[in-house]
Amino acid sequence: MAKHSSSSGWLALQKQRWLFPLLVGLSVTTALAFILRASFDSPCDHRPRFPAVPDNKRFPFPLPTQTPPNPLTFMKSKRVLLVSHDLSLSGGPLLLMELAFLLRGVGAEVCWITNQKPSETDAIIYSLEHKMLHRGVQVLSAKGQEAMDTALKADLVVLNTAVAGKWLDAVLKENVTHVLPKVLWWIHEMRGVSRGKGQDLFLRAFYDSLLLIQERKLKVPSLHAVIVGSDMTAQTKFESELRNFVALKKIQNRVHFVNKTLTVAPCLAAIDVLVQNSQARGECFGRITIEAMGFQLPVLGTSAGGTTEIVVNERTGLLHPVGKAGVTPLAKNIAKLAIHVERRLTMGRRGHGRVKEMFLERHMAHRIAAVLKEVLQNQSSDKRCIENTLDEFQLENTMDGEGCEQWMSSRFSVPASKSARDQSSPAISLALNTVLQRDALMNMC
Repeated sequence: MAKHSSSSGWLALQKQRWLFPLLVGLSVTTALAFILRASFDSPCDHRPRFPAVPDNKRFPFPLPTQTPPNPLTFMKSKRVLLVSHDLSLSGGPLLLMELAFLLRGVGAEVCWITNQKPSETDAIIYSLEHKMLHRGVQVLSAKGQEAMDTALKADLVVLNTAVAGKWLDAVLKENVTHVLPKVLWWIHEMRGVSRGKGQDLFLRAFYDSLLLIQERKLKVPSLHAVIVGSDMTAQTKFESELRNFVALKKIQNRVHFVNKTLTVAPCLAAIDVLVQNSQARGECFGRITIEAMGFQLPVLGTSAGGTTEIVVNERTGLLHPVGKAGVTPLAKNIAKLAIHVERRLTMGRRGHGRVKEMFLERHMAHRIAAVLKEVLQNQSSDKRCIENTLDEFQLENTMDGEGCEQWMSSRFSVPASKSARDQSSPAISLALNTVLQRDALMNMC
């Protein structure tokens, strides 16, 4: 794919061809369809779809296949409430916004609530809210009776993080059996420039790759790293640590911090490799990984979380361990792809093909539709189950603490301890913790 050096001003920093290992610190994907379609259906391709044939020599062509029906059409006229922990350029809110637009596209009535909003005016929140209003999504305040009434009337309530469950706490107090059966937890919590994204380990690996190339006297283009997801207006302590490391190693001319943005296409069009270095359990899914593969880029990712479901090791990219153990393998992989140009390009083409086969909007719509159908179809039985379970629990609430933990563990197949239970089964834990007297329950469990 052609790389346009005029895509943005900062690309003029280097006259010769750059090799960019890119670590994207936040998923910016509201333009996903544009990015993918632009890469799959080139506007520069002016070839006619059918060859011109004289009338007297015409022969039958197969008719173009009809567009398959949208798998989400069953959501038409359904009321859906989406609750986000915040509204920012991080992956969770943007993914939830995409779901809002998909549902609006089939005629669903969609409302949006942001649980945590600053008191002062925020330019990003203002922009994103108006984007939703323009697409027909109703934006409600998290406080007040209107939000409560919307939750009660909704056919479906979707929360994008466990933090958003704090808002649901107030609703569940009096209406647990009515609200909980229609709750769908869609957890996606990773954010921009934060330790969980592993930029610090990436910079160590990048520096080590430069040393490796120098020691072995390898002939490669000048390597540059771009970290996307910075905040020029309010640098965090962690970002300051990253910049200090760059200054200490004297690689300021090779490492570039790019502010968080919705316009990620110029970055992807300018680079050669994407580094997805999310740590611990890895990226929940990693939309930026899909976007990069749509641009025919190989991916260097951690062998954890959603990255392992997207990247095929040794075919569409190279995987390395999380933590400090992954620094040296990542450094070697950076050098490897810098040296072997054809291998890099081949991986990029394979990744592009994998996206076309598995990760286009129509594929995701089918998967989302299956989940939404299951939630809607099971609401009645889930409501009865919750009612029976809560009655059962109230009958058992005189047992001692150890007996309570054992009962909850066996009844719900969740961890007995409250801390582990809150983490693995927040909906069940939240329901039980709010329906009964909270203080008594905490003493028991």
